[in-house]
Amino acid sequence: MFVGLTQCAASIYQMMRGAIVVITAGMAMLFLGRKQYTHHYVSLAMIVAAVAIVGLAGIAASDDGKDDKTPTTPMGVGLIILAQLFTGGQFVTEEKLLSGYYLDPLLVVGLEGFWGCVYYSILLPIFQNVHCETKPDDTGSLCHYNPASGYGPKAGNIEDTGEAWMNLTNSGFLIVTSLGIIVSIACFNATGVAITKFASAPQRSTVDTSRTLLIWIVQMAMGEETFIPM
Repeated sequence: MFVGLTQCAASIYQMMRGAIVVITAGMAMLFLGRKQYTHHYVSLAMIVAAVAIVGLAGIAASDDGKDDKTPTTPMGVGLIILAQLFTGGQFVTEEKLLSGYYLDPLLVVGLEGFWGCVYYSILLPIFQNVHCETKPDDTGSLCHYNPASGYGPKAGNIEDTGEAWMNLTNSGFLIVTSLGIIVSIACFNATGVAITKFASAPQRSTVDTSRTLLIWIVQMAMGEETFIPM
């Protein structure tokens, strides 16, 4: 999803994530045996149509050259949709586990965070040493431009944790926003797991997409997004 975000406007990225409702509902029928009714199918069809319109409108606006904001590419849209398969699988798996065992939502979120730290403690040292070619102004590249790397003017590496830490510690704004994200995501995930436990995965995915309107309004107000009638 985050790689897709580098190739989409934030509001379009958030709207494309609305596909999670359709994917989660489908997985719930397939793996949990949940029954959907006519009004559910009508709602899912409307979501599919809406996601398609948003994706096509974003790509078209980027192609016409009139929008100088973050361009929306077909690859970015495709990556976000693909990522929803994994997120939907996580939601349904959590519902399956939470319905069969007594698991505290905070414990589930804590374990997810713990394993995330374990994964990246292995991956980050590897990424520090994976060199790649890029351009200084190529902000959409996965390669982290580092002119001091000693590998040439266009050389870099996939990750530079040292520089990231230096940027973080030298910016009070980044420190505050990073701490805010930690608290926000922790509360968001804990609440999401609780909804899955006491309600269902499709209901969680529906609540999850309710933030779309707020993010779109904020981006419009900040001038970071161009209004597209579609």
